[in-house]
Amino acid sequence: MKRIQLKRKKMTRKSQSQSLRSQTSRKRSRLRTKEERLQSRWYIRLILKSNTQNKQDPSCATYSFIEEDHTLGNSLRYLLMANTNTSFCGYTIPHPSESVMNLRLQTNGAKANDVIKGSLKDLATLCDILSENYERALEEFKQKSKK
Repeated sequence: MKRIQLKRKKMTRKSQSQSLRSQTSRKRSRLRTKEERLQSRWYIRLILKSNTQNKQDPSCATYSFIEEDHTLGNSLRYLLMANTNTSFCGYTIPHPSESVMNLRLQTNGAKANDVIKGSLKDLATLCDILSENYERALEEFKQKSKK
């Protein structure tokens, strides 16, 4: 019985970090439009991956957000409750040492996936507007402080 030895290429820390950087840069280059960045940022990565939904009733669903906390939970709950299609929305973090947030959504007949996607788009738009206003105010402050 012959033993075949495979030579593995040892990766140094430098080559590991370079390969990781090249992978992330390839991912970034693929996400060119604002809509694609939005989809990859939230609801493709977090929601559709971990959705548990009743097949008979598409208006009720529980979503598990990984690596999220009260910041996203409370703002998303607020936007969902402001939606007229939502009858109930609540979130919980089971334990502080777990980095999981569970969100329960019940709607008035509309599909829960459609309602939460719309609310996540609204939240992303709201964050973009807030960021633009902050940048504009910062530039105005810098212009005033130079004079």
